[in-house]
Amino acid sequence: SLSSCSWAVVSALGFAVCPLLYSLDISWITMSDEQFWDIIRPPADRHPGMVDISRLHKLKHLSVAGTEISNTSLSEIPNHLISLEKLDISYCPRMTDDGIRQLLLPGNSVTQSLIALDISGCTKITDRAGDSFQHCTQLQTVKMASSPHISAKIRKKCPVVSFITQSSFQIT
Repeated sequence: SLSSCSWAVVSALGFAVCPLLYSLDISWITMSDEQFWDIIRPPADRHPGMVDISRLHKLKHLSVAGTEISNTSLSEIPNHLISLEKLDISYCPRMTDDGIRQLLLPGNSVTQSLIALDISGCTKITDRAGDSFQHCTQLQTVKMASSPHISAKIRKKCPVVSFITQSSFQIT
């Protein structure tokens, strides 16, 4: 967990020497979209013979809760984090329905692997996001505590998904 660390510490994830990770918590740090891209895209300092792939391509769990990343960053996730199962974007104030739509476009890697999603406290996400959840073949749980624009109607759009509205659930 690098939660609450400075960007100077977290930025090391963007180098070729970064080990392959399966779980990463970079929540509650000051991070822009461009900085997030530096972490998830293939490293700029590739060595000869190194495959042009993100060092985080095997990542299963990612938490970016409370960061300033936006919809644009969500659209990059399926291109680089191809094995992602659990994603926590809770309390990211810039996330909207459009970001969820971009993340969960039909047929991309995330729609095939995502099991749990936490959108709690994302006040710009509405019931319209439920349309995108239907594309996820493995999705089991969506946490949406403190999400004032999401109603019980969302359950009808995806009856096989468990929607959790209490804040006691934690994606681990």
